[in-house]
Amino acid sequence: MTEVRESCEFGVPAPHVWSLVADFAGFAEMLVASRNGNVQISGAGVGMTRAVRVDGQFLLERLEEIDEDNFRTRYSMLVTGPFPISDYQATIALTAVSADRCALQWTGCFVPLDGAEREAADAIRAVYVEGIALMQRRFGV
Repeated sequence: MTEVRESCEFGVPAPHVWSLVADFAGFAEMLVASRNGNVQISGAGVGMTRAVRVDGQFLLERLEEIDEDNFRTRYSMLVTGPFPISDYQATIALTAVSADRCALQWTGCFVPLDGAEREAADAIRAVYVEGIALMQRRFGV
């Protein structure tokens, strides 16, 4: 298994950021908006899926866990689109740093295909870095 981890802090309390992270459709829509992508949700709650189309690629992700009390969500990627991976699982977790600040940690674990460990890790990391930058613009640092 290969692991990719990115983290950051925001200048707002955890519930503010959680409102986006916990929105399984809205979070993905934020990520693909600049690329004219779209997201389609099927189902509700744990087990729901989001079909993501962006840059001519298709991904299918499933919500595996949502922990409202601990500001943590976990999802898997069933169809990996451009990523040379299998068995992808990711967790996004928020923790309070102070009354008006929080930290986010986004961790993904996967099996790279055909010896593409570096390529796969770089591609996943690029998504995390871009997503964090979009959230930092929205919530402040």
